[in-house]
Amino acid sequence: MPQRIAKELEARATAAATAETAIEPGAPAPDTPAPARVAAPAFVGSAAAIGVPAATASRYKRSNNRVEIDLARLSANGYITPHAPRSRLAEEFRVIKRPLLINARGKSAAPVANANRIMVSSSLPGEGKTYVSVNLAISLAMEVDTDVLLVDADASRPAVLDRVGLAPSKGLLDLLVEPDLPPDSVVLATNVEGLSILPVGTPQAQSTELLASEA
Repeated sequence: MPQRIAKELEARATAAATAETAIEPGAPAPDTPAPARVAAPAFVGSAAAIGVPAATASRYKRSNNRVEIDLARLSANGYITPHAPRSRLAEEFRVIKRPLLINARGKSAAPVANANRIMVSSSLPGEGKTYVSVNLAISLAMEVDTDVLLVDADASRPAVLDRVGLAPSKGLLDLLVEPDLPPDSVVLATNVEGLSILPVGTPQAQSTELLASEA
């Protein structure tokens, strides 16, 4: 798992949150702690996942990397969308996400380490990893006070951007081969409240080796 990227994202989130508290009108006084928000669950196409604090995802929503997901197209292709009528699919993903949220918020009977990092995987292609990842990410983003970073780490068959109707762009693999590339420069803030996407990025000859490396 790209630990360097996760650590840098968390460091940037902390710095951003500190700066915003200092300059935002109406921010709490120094001796009045701001209300805490849950850490953001993260989802992937197949191989790895990273979690980031909600403050980071909120920052991306105000960034220049904002993209518009065609929600009508997404719905027509059988995916969950915000503000859509209640459906059997939406209810099924509510059942799936409840225990994940309990773990991510540290409320399970036996706490799970790094429970805000969730991997969707399977043994064979075409078994629905991307379908589940996208729907689960959108379903969780619809929760109050929960931000989600959807990470496409399927370097051999990337599909997340195509499923949500977005063009290819830099992403995870670019961060691994360009150490000086800021993570927040490749994360895409979307028009789905609470949802950001980290694409797999530019194809690399040794993508599998990169994902398994110390980077």
